[in-house]
Amino acid sequence: MKYLLITNHRREHTTAMAEQVAAWLKARSIECDIDDGREEASTERYDVMIVLGGDGTMLRAARRYGQSQTPILGVNLGTVGSMSNIEASELPDYLPRVIAGQYGLENRLMLTVQVFNGEKLQAEYQCLNEAAVKAAGARMIRFEVQIDDGPAYLYRGDGLMVSTPTGSSGYSLSAGGPLLDPGMMALVMVPLAPNMLSWKPLVLNPDRRVRLRSLKWGQTMLCLDGQVCLFSDQENWVEITRARHLLPLIKLKEKPFLQSINSRLLPFEGLSQRP
Repeated sequence: MKYLLITNHRREHTTAMAEQVAAWLKARSIECDIDDGREEASTERYDVMIVLGGDGTMLRAARRYGQSQTPILGVNLGTVGSMSNIEASELPDYLPRVIAGQYGLENRLMLTVQVFNGEKLQAEYQCLNEAAVKAAGARMIRFEVQIDDGPAYLYRGDGLMVSTPTGSSGYSLSAGGPLLDPGMMALVMVPLAPNMLSWKPLVLNPDRRVRLRSLKWGQTMLCLDGQVCLFSDQENWVEITRARHLLPLIKLKEKPFLQSINSRLLPFEGLSQRP
């Protein structure tokens, strides 16, 4: 049995906890590696991956290792931790259950983002939350939007985002998109400050293909999960689809979706309350 612990080297407390967990696992004859984000993604095969951090670390882990189909346990050491199933203080109680295989899985939809130049595939990426094409500067951008093989529509605005249900509670929600149960299979297309008010958020069948054509890359950028931003000097086009794989998240306890959302939103509502 072999485990991978995923941490954030910029957060010393996550590295310290990873070392403690690794020592605990090795004392029980379980091999263990640590990925703190500074090296290339490991090509080893693992039985379980444990993410020690917040949502940002979970997003990086999903992009790096989602295709491996290895079960991932999120342990919250961050601020929000909406994608984590347990808190750091609960890990000593739950880790023996993980080793015994006493857990369920919750599969999350991911995105595949392909960048083309003409008909030639230039690059391919995966992401968990969203892929957004946005203006690189203050000027409005314009491009064509096509769903499957349907007609192409001219879009003008600050950009356009395609989100997963997992990402619907993040950037997508802030941009006016709908809130989806993270276990759903769907795509959400959200315009960013559109020039025409007729452009509204749209929930799509997960098997649709969204194509963004005639992109002037000197004026636009492609952002994945808000963590990776890509630029190009060429005129490319982008196709966004559901990934061929789902992300298997380990579920050790019930974490109601609405309760998780309320815990994030209520503190901000409280700022306006006065005695």
